[in-house]
Amino acid sequence: VPWNVGEKLQYEVLAMGMNAAKVEVEVLPMKMLNGEKVWHFVSQAKTHNFASTLYYFNSKAESFLNEYLQIKEYRSSAFEGDNKKNTVEKYNIKTNEYYLYKKVDDKIEINKTKEQQYSSNVTDLVSVFYMIRLMKLNDEFLLLNNHKQKKLKISKIEPDVVKLNNREYSVDKITLQYESKIHIIYREKAVSKKVIKAVLDLKFASGTINLVE
Repeated sequence: VPWNVGEKLQYEVLAMGMNAAKVEVEVLPMKMLNGEKVWHFVSQAKTHNFASTLYYFNSKAESFLNEYLQIKEYRSSAFEGDNKKNTVEKYNIKTNEYYLYKKVDDKIEINKTKEQQYSSNVTDLVSVFYMIRLMKLNDEFLLLNNHKQKKLKISKIEPDVVKLNNREYSVDKITLQYESKIHIIYREKAVSKKVIKAVLDLKFASGTINLVE
């Protein structure tokens, strides 16, 4: 488990040629969730500068993984554009039960439980910052994004050097393949294997996240 309680990572997001947002992810102390001991990750993301006038986004998300690193619950609360959105997702991989609650402003849009197959290597938008540290060449995993599963595969890992904040990092340059697109992730070679940099090809925009600290 290549993370420690109290670890905090701070990133800047560069998109559309500007410093568009800040993201902070942190490992909080383990806790009990429905009688099971879980890892607790939290992320806060917020657009700033001119990007906020184009599209305002301010969110907090929490992710809970059990001791086997299987996702148990994901929660998010966000001001996005002109709307406030709250989401709770709960998973029982053994029984294939999936619970989804979604509320936009004052209207509950979804509140239901259904059966849905999830594999043990599924991850979410918060814990993926840490799970990427464990992944090896040809590993496949499912990323949950907007209640949908996106299958990704590590198709290439090669050594590289990244210069960031006047410091050079020896890294693994990781190519994540999904459909016809790719993400490039730079993972520190040190024991912690922190994500130093990521070049993302998103649905509506492309961007780069850089570690600040």
